[in-house]
Amino acid sequence: MLEGKVALVTGGGRGIGRAIALKLAAYGAAVAVNYCGSKEKAEEVADLILKNGGKAKVYACNVADFQASKEMTEQVIKDFGGLDILVNNAGITRDNLLMKMSEGKEGATGFIEDYTYDLTPGQELELASHMLEVPPAFAATKPEIDVIPLGIGGKEDPARLIFDGVTGDGIQVTMVDMGDHFRIICADIELVKQPKPMPKLPVARIMYRHKPNFQIGTAAWCYAGGAHHSVVSTALTRDDIAMFARLTGTELITIGEDTTEADLQKFFMK
Repeated sequence: MLEGKVALVTGGGRGIGRAIALKLAAYGAAVAVNYCGSKEKAEEVADLILKNGGKAKVYACNVADFQASKEMTEQVIKDFGGLDILVNNAGITRDNLLMKMSEGKEGATGFIEDYTYDLTPGQELELASHMLEVPPAFAATKPEIDVIPLGIGGKEDPARLIFDGVTGDGIQVTMVDMGDHFRIICADIELVKQPKPMPKLPVARIMYRHKPNFQIGTAAWCYAGGAHHSVVSTALTRDDIAMFARLTGTELITIGEDTTEADLQKFFMK
């Protein structure tokens, strides 16, 4: 399927990055496995690919360093003769900035990742979660704790918080590196009650509806460069994020009820 293609996976030595690297290799791609922390873990992934008859090589680089990332990419192209697929998997939240901004405000703020969609026509929803990092402040039901096997990453089975999320208006926020500047993307969302029980998804679950609708909201998020990892808050508003963007001189793109199809081309051209 991907024979002759070259893929670079950032954070490819652990967790989701490891699983993606192995799957790309299984489909025939040569894989450049990036790591910043554990060389040993990255080499384990590369060795496994090589033992299965694939092509792989590890690359040390902190992807938060633009120049280092540029040099790594150039080296991958030199080593493999090109680059066809880039998986921006590496990412971490360290300073809890938005959590600090929401202190003293009513509501919840927490780190999440996009899980999947409910594509029922006219009732489209997005399910967001994270196995270990969604705070219980989002819980609409009493949280449970259970130790459940983890299918990726080669780690011990973690204890997970399990609950259904709160409802109400909120925002989804992420920041992306555009190469020569940073961009904040802030989308208005409506957190909703999940339509059905999800006993086979033992994680903290937050469901929300995009504004102005699913088609425009998701397209705008993707065109603007929205990330898989983000922060959801029912405590902060678009105005709070706009003030932060002004104070820091950071580009801000907002998505909400006032976003139209005509705006999508503008996002795509930015």
